[in-house]
Amino acid sequence: MRDFSAMGSKPNTQGLLFPIRRAVARAAYRSRYRRRNADNFPTVFRVPGSLISEDIRRLKEIDPELDGIALLEKLAAQRSEILQTSRRWSLVSLLLTAYLLLASFSIELTVSIEGVSLAKTPGLREVSVLIIAMIGVSLLPRALNVYQLGMAISGLARAYYPPELHPFLHSAYFPAEPPSPYYTRLQPELIWSSWFGLFVRASGYFWYAFGASILVLIVWARITIYVFVWSNPTIDPLITKGIVGVAAAIDAAWLSVQILHMLPVPMTNWARLHELEIAQSIESPEARKLSRALYADDLRDIKEMERLGYFERPQPLAEPEAAPTVSAPPPQHIRAALDLRGFFRSLRTSFLVRVSSMTIVRTRPDLSDNRDEARQGAGNRS
Repeated sequence: MRDFSAMGSKPNTQGLLFPIRRAVARAAYRSRYRRRNADNFPTVFRVPGSLISEDIRRLKEIDPELDGIALLEKLAAQRSEILQTSRRWSLVSLLLTAYLLLASFSIELTVSIEGVSLAKTPGLREVSVLIIAMIGVSLLPRALNVYQLGMAISGLARAYYPPELHPFLHSAYFPAEPPSPYYTRLQPELIWSSWFGLFVRASGYFWYAFGASILVLIVWARITIYVFVWSNPTIDPLITKGIVGVAAAIDAAWLSVQILHMLPVPMTNWARLHELEIAQSIESPEARKLSRALYADDLRDIKEMERLGYFERPQPLAEPEAAPTVSAPPPQHIRAALDLRGFFRSLRTSFLVRVSSMTIVRTRPDLSDNRDEARQGAGNRS
């Protein structure tokens, strides 16, 4: 970005090429802004199971009186009950899948009920595909619940039992999962050799690869079955294609939900913003430093864009003119009271005036009597 401040001149915002320069500069600013956001608030990948375990660990800190062991036993019993129901339906789905997969390789199986063969029954393949899809729909919430309950059990075991018991608890509550090689914690002088540690890590990767290969095998078997049934209908082709389409859509939705609930998902880490909010809420002196570390670069970038004319400078708000103060007339009941007080005041004034005039008249001497007495005295002297 060109620095006009060093040249001592203002940028030309009236040229014909300025809109193009402004669009390019704004696109570059958005790229810088996203990069700063990615540095301040990075994207991390977390498995939902690890999030559940961490939440349970924090729950113990929030509520120390929680009986985690009793809760663990309750969740384990519920998980075992769900697993028993799911295994029966999974066995039916597995048998139907094996029957259709063998039929796709031209290996006919004799399916009979009380001696009546069902191998050539029209619509048997389509019905089998539909039953597999419906079993998948009913087993999906059970599988997700088993997974979440398993992660909760693992988190409770880690939070409420000492680490020395974790391998045994894993074997007790998850007998279908292969345990890790035992590592002693009560004999710290004994540790694995370096080559054995590498072997243990390699075996962990092997089990991950094995699980992924099983998933790929299931997807391949379903696709093979759907292509076979689609190409070899035993009933109306339109009905067959409709059934296969519905089953394929159900399988795609099942796989998507499994991925969302079990595989690592991207999450934005807002830890620095959360730390800033906590510092501001308690009025910590570190709040200004944290705020500067988060937003100082972006504010400098915005000011530079404003100086170059690529962003409009915010206009200062105009001061509102002071409205003339007009005294509002008093309410009606106040006006009535004021009028009544004025009436009594005037009545009192007139009364006092009358009383004072009467007093003056009453106390004034009678001049006519004085004149008569003066005349009598003059006559006597004469």
